[in-house]
Amino acid sequence: KANNTTTSALWLQITYVTMEAAIGLCAVVGNMLVIWVVKLNRTLRTTTFYFIVSLALADIAVGVLVIPLAIAVSLEVQMHFYACLFMSCVLLVFTHASIMSLLAIAVDRYLRVKLTVRYRTVTTQRRIWLFLGLCWLVSFLVGLTPMFGWNRKVTLELSQNSS
Repeated sequence: KANNTTTSALWLQITYVTMEAAIGLCAVVGNMLVIWVVKLNRTLRTTTFYFIVSLALADIAVGVLVIPLAIAVSLEVQMHFYACLFMSCVLLVFTHASIMSLLAIAVDRYLRVKLTVRYRTVTTQRRIWLFLGLCWLVSFLVGLTPMFGWNRKVTLELSQNSS
């Protein structure tokens, strides 16, 4: 029975790693195609597509960095506390960047519907780049806060020393 359980757990782990790797590969290839198409087709260089390219870049980073880190965690790779903390920060930065890009797309579409006549004067290229920069800045600031001391290492060490 123990051998059966081990085989079953191994099969689940292989399936999980394979699925994660396939998702990561699809994310990278698909989003690279999105960026490539926008680069080749001048008519797609609109405000909305700047946000879509931002989303594609964030999702490429998820496919290249975050998914392999998730696989490492699932394989129970032992690592130093700060390496683990950095991995968590990378995950936070790029998932936040992806979410912030989706928010930017939603705001852009809202403005397009709400300000149909003034849309082009309100959404200038300068403002778009400023908003994109702000999205990425917020993503990095929020994602990297654990590296700058907002983590539970002290609490964990104190609780381990007191027991």
